[in-house]
Amino acid sequence: MSKREELAETISVALRDSDMGGYTDISDLSDAVLDSRYDLLAVADAVLADYQPKPRTVNSVEELEALPVLSVIRDAGHEDSPPGEIWEKWYRPTGAQWMRVGSVKFRASNEINLPATVIFIPEATA
Repeated sequence: MSKREELAETISVALRDSDMGGYTDISDLSDAVLDSRYDLLAVADAVLADYQPKPRTVNSVEELEALPVLSVIRDAGHEDSPPGEIWEKWYRPTGAQWMRVGSVKFRASNEINLPATVIFIPEATA
């Protein structure tokens, strides 16, 4: 099921749960219509067009280590460095480590100033 179809289903379930009535069962999304007027897939398209996900925050070394290789984060900074340095997770023969943008030195996850904001997580590839 696509994000669009999942969102249409979520909208339908939310309406059903709020007892607004008038929805159509969307087990077949080809006719996902609310009150015979609103196409839930069109509503999902409109929402997705302007959707900005809330930034994910990493608060622990364990969460940081769980991020896949090629993830990008912005750290919390500290008194010796500007706030918000950008780091990319790299694979190394000794294990995954972080490299600050503009640097050639690798750092372990426990050397990153937390909390960090996740900027990018690579999509899983099949």
